[in-house]
Parts: sequence; structure tokens; C-alpha cells
Amino acid sequence: MSGPWPMAKQTDSSGWILPADFQTSEIGEFLGKRVSPGTLVLLSGPTGIGKTSFCKGVAVALGINEVLTSPTFLTWQSYDGGRIPLFHGDLDRFAQKASEEFEWALTECAQEKLALVEWGERVSQRARSLFAITIHLSFSWYGDAEYPERRMSVSSHSVSSVAEELERGINLFLNDGKRWKV
Repeated sequence: MSGPWPMAKQTDSSGWILPADFQTSEIGEFLGKRVSPGTLVLLSGPTGIGKTSFCKGVAVALGINEVLTSPTFLTWQSYDGGRIPLFHGDLDRFAQKASEEFEWALTECAQEKLALVEWGERVSQRARSLFAITIHLSFSWYGDAEYPERRMSVSSHSVSSVAEELERGINLFLNDGKRWKV
């Protein structure tokens, strides 16, 4: 990281306003150094808000040497060679819910991989329940149309203390104006 980051503003216990120049890859890098296999990260938000950038940050933190690209047209990609194998999915092409093929691929990796799913709200509850830890990051545009900021909320959907610790860690990370060195 290169010096202090812009200050994120907390809106409530799990909500944040991220400045326009804030890179979501930094949050991804922070989280990527702390996750374990069997974790599902659901990413929600409009096109262009930083979901793939977040995923790239996770890949860097995991030590994956391949360039992570948006799997919009492939639906999912797997990356091995890092600290944890990574499943990266994108459900943008699916209007309401994930295809059976996608759900099958996702459930196959539930124990041994970290799974990142863009447009994650389309993942079924059945598939979510197979993961030990589920974290949901939701992004939306906020403020001025010319220099928009982003609103982000984080929540864990697991009874695991590890999930709660990850959620708390992200909140502490964003709350520190100097930003922790990851």
C-alpha cells in the first residue's frame, strides 16, 4: 500500500461510505489474507462498482499468479497455485438464480476452496448452506453523480465465530483512517 487511504465513513454497524478513489481491491486483499477453505463470499452491486476489483485483491493476497479476469461469459473460473484454491463465479448473465450447472460446480468446491461469487444474491440457500462461512458484501452508488462514492455493507450469514471475526475485521479495517498494512 502506498500511504494513508482516504477515510471511509461509517453509516451504521456494518455500513460504509467509500470515497470515489477508494479501491475495493484493498478490501479484497485484506480479506484474502484472513480467509480459509470453505468460505463463500457473495458480492452484490451494479456493474462497474468494483466487485471484480475486490476479487483481484483476494487473488493477490492468496498468492495466485494468474491474472484474474471477470468470468461473466464463462460463468466461473478456478485458480490453483495460491495459499487456497479459488473459485470465482459471476452470475450477471442469470436473471433470477444460478443455473443448475453453476450450483453443482459451486457445491463441489464448498469444502476445499474459497468461493467468490459476483451477483451472489442469485446463489441458492441450499448451496450457501454447504459452506462453513458465508460473508456478503453489498455495494451501491451513493452521492454526487459526477464523483460518486460507494456505499458498502458487510454481513456474515454463518453462526461461526470465524465469520463474525471476519466481518468485525473488515469493519475495523475500514474504521482505521491510516489503514492497517496488510
